[in-house]
Amino acid sequence: MDEYPSDQDYKAIVKEKYGRNKAQTFFRKHSNVLVHSGETEDLANLTRRMFFGYEQTVSLKKDVLEKDKRKKATAFIFESEVDEEDLIEDLETNMGRGYQYNENKDLEVQSVAKTDDGFDINLQYEDRNPSRRPLQSQQSRSVTVSLIQTDEDGVWQGTQEYRYSDEFNAASDFFKDWESKRLSERKRGIKRVNFNLETIPAEDSVEMFNKFLRNTPGEWRFEQVLELGIKQSGEVGDILEEEEAEFEDEEEIEEELDEELRGITDAVFKGTSLRENRFVQDCLDSGFYFNSVRALFDDLDSTDSMELELKFKQRPKTTFDISIVEEYERRDDGYESGTLGPDKRGKTREAFRSSIVDLYGEYTDRTALIQDQYGEELIEFNGITGNNIDQLHNLGIETPQDLYDAGPQTLIDEVEGIGKMRAEDFTGETVSD
Repeated sequence: MDEYPSDQDYKAIVKEKYGRNKAQTFFRKHSNVLVHSGETEDLANLTRRMFFGYEQTVSLKKDVLEKDKRKKATAFIFESEVDEEDLIEDLETNMGRGYQYNENKDLEVQSVAKTDDGFDINLQYEDRNPSRRPLQSQQSRSVTVSLIQTDEDGVWQGTQEYRYSDEFNAASDFFKDWESKRLSERKRGIKRVNFNLETIPAEDSVEMFNKFLRNTPGEWRFEQVLELGIKQSGEVGDILEEEEAEFEDEEEIEEELDEELRGITDAVFKGTSLRENRFVQDCLDSGFYFNSVRALFDDLDSTDSMELELKFKQRPKTTFDISIVEEYERRDDGYESGTLGPDKRGKTREAFRSSIVDLYGEYTDRTALIQDQYGEELIEFNGITGNNIDQLHNLGIETPQDLYDAGPQTLIDEVEGIGKMRAEDFTGETVSD
């Protein structure tokens, strides 16, 4: 490092790059400090009051710059009635002409490449960090999103790998702005639909997590549950705080949690549904559900082992992430630090991502999810309110294209609050006097 970072450097890196969960893990691992906070801002402020020392700071910087090991694999649903060739042509039309899908980020399409089952979109954008300091700097970045055809007409599976939230947000902003651009040009709409755990009943989500652990891809075998994320609908679940009131010291809390995790591990090994586990059932009865799991997996074809994390998120983005948080080499007397290597690491993330995509599809109705998104999209039109959505749906108007194709007189007669001028604007047709 050219200079020793200030307290503002630490605060910026925790808030903007690391986030609450990773920062808590770093403190616990390197400083033996357990920080319980529900807000990233609080944790970032606390960081300014802690002394790390040079070695820990070097470790933090190395962790921040270890790009490949920090990659997450995620997926989403992409819906469009437009042919693949038309979509590619639409993107290529503005390529190389300086067209920005998001002017705040200088977001542009750099290339579009056809694949065996779809096409890849490479995006370039400017990551503008609020501070240029030793731990981070402003830079141009690129991210690739893949669209893969599914068995359902007009439905694609989108996949992406990213390291930091700005890469995820850039791709998300691109689809939103691409959609707006097409709508402004009166072209057929497109829609990105993110995976949302809250669309699945809590009992089904438990079974989905159970299958995820048991039905591992390739030669990977589940060994042990290491951590479960628990959340209450609408609020962050303060499980630890409630248990602090019940136990006299932290050691008893850890023993109780360890005992329950062993019970969950045994339930998975024995093939019993997680729903039958007492701890799981107590959580469901109390309105809590699981939104993440970190577990140890062994590769039966080698001595490789890893800790893999599946995490569903609601805020600030609705998605799920698959990430490899630790890598090991198995020995006769236990596990030592190891590495899977970039190639195996990437293929492993992809395999587990495919697994959760398939499982998610078992418990959700993709068509219903897409229609819900279109309902939200119609509200974005000036002159349409939430009260109009049911009226439009009753007329068979589900998408922006349906709105464009509707007769103006029908909108005037059947939809409350839409007058002659607005109906003509929506449909591009003139109402006869």
